[in-house]
Amino acid sequence: MAINLPDLPHAVNAYLDTKVKVTVRDIHPGSGSGTVINPNDTFTFNVHVANASAANGGVALTNLRYQVSIHPATGSHEDASIQVPSGRTAIDGSGHPIGVGTFVKFFTFNPSGDVPSYLDVGGVHAIQITGKASPGAAGGNAIITANIQADPDINALFPRNGNSTGGTETVTAVPI
Repeated sequence: MAINLPDLPHAVNAYLDTKVKVTVRDIHPGSGSGTVINPNDTFTFNVHVANASAANGGVALTNLRYQVSIHPATGSHEDASIQVPSGRTAIDGSGHPIGVGTFVKFFTFNPSGDVPSYLDVGGVHAIQITGKASPGAAGGNAIITANIQADPDINALFPRNGNSTGGTETVTAVPI
């Protein structure tokens, strides 16, 4: 099997686009019902990430980072924000650190501890995020978008210290 190393960056991006499923789900308002959020109310949602199984060509991922944003739907006046979760570090779109608990429109979250940054083949992770609706009564719809950035687990793809097929030869000792 021929492998063209210059094709690897494209292959990684294609893998993340086709083999990893990211969904935003389980939206729960602090008050109200369904997915309707009252003005100035908080709500929670989960960003759910599922990696392909081994049977579907799955590759373990490391250095998993979540990118989450919220913005008004077209023609809407809703100006909701999302809160940076605890569990490690987050940066804004320009790469500047954002403090835990800060309400923003976008962040990239680099988890650790209870929220692992490693996703096994066939693995599933979810992080819960808090949002807050704008205080105004104008209302409208907000769109939550989430994706991930990750690196393939190089140690799983290219095992180290493997053994080659051994060579043998018989040596005959002659009596003196």
